[in-house]
Amino acid sequence: MSWLQGGPFLEVSFIMNDPTEMENIVSKLENCDVRIEVHNPPEYLQQYYEGSLYDENDTNSVMIHQITLNLTVHTARLRRALLLVEKISSGLVSFSICFYGATTDAPEWNQPGVKGEELDEFIHLLISLYRC
Repeated sequence: MSWLQGGPFLEVSFIMNDPTEMENIVSKLENCDVRIEVHNPPEYLQQYYEGSLYDENDTNSVMIHQITLNLTVHTARLRRALLLVEKISSGLVSFSICFYGATTDAPEWNQPGVKGEELDEFIHLLISLYRC
């Protein structure tokens, strides 16, 4: 089973200056106002630094630095999420947290939907991430 299934998805995204250490970002996530758990082992983060070739058939191809982390975000209802991190330039990194975003729950995937009154929780999450 995938960590996050179904769809549509609700995405909370932001861009920041290139952090020096991915471990610092993970540490900040785990210490925000909104509790966020990262479920990947620390050694998994090495993939981000190693990168992968944009064109696997060309050894001179540009290196892509990206990683996907499994998260649990503690809003009013516990939510699984994926954090997609990608270096988009020499000085910027894009972060996108994807949640199951249908308006109805999906018990078959253990995913709560997003009700209208819960949208403020995602705004609070984005503000909390900005302050971390």
